[in-house]
Amino acid sequence: MAVSQPAVFFRKLGQKTLVLFNRFEACDHYDIDFISNFAGFFALPFPSFWFVFPLGIAGAGRHWRQSRKVRSLAAVLGLYGLTLIAFFSNARYRLPMLALAIPLAALALNDLIGFV
Repeated sequence: MAVSQPAVFFRKLGQKTLVLFNRFEACDHYDIDFISNFAGFFALPFPSFWFVFPLGIAGAGRHWRQSRKVRSLAAVLGLYGLTLIAFFSNARYRLPMLALAIPLAALALNDLIGFV
């Protein structure tokens, strides 16, 4: 398809990129909001992907030049994101990105507290 219809192929890649950054999680399991109606623990306001991921990107952008560890972590995060764009668009495959983004988000929150 990529060779015969390149415009359609790149349009699909663009849509999958938007899905990667989208707040809505199109899952193949029950939604946490639905489960929280039955199990009160899930109603606790834990930060989710939509909160942690942008902070992780900000932390990576801010400390990119200062630390080799941050560059490595951001590179792994970016490469994993590219594999999701190429192959998957499901939320459960997107979840491991949080394990990579949480340390970067902590850097961004530390910077934010310092700026305030």
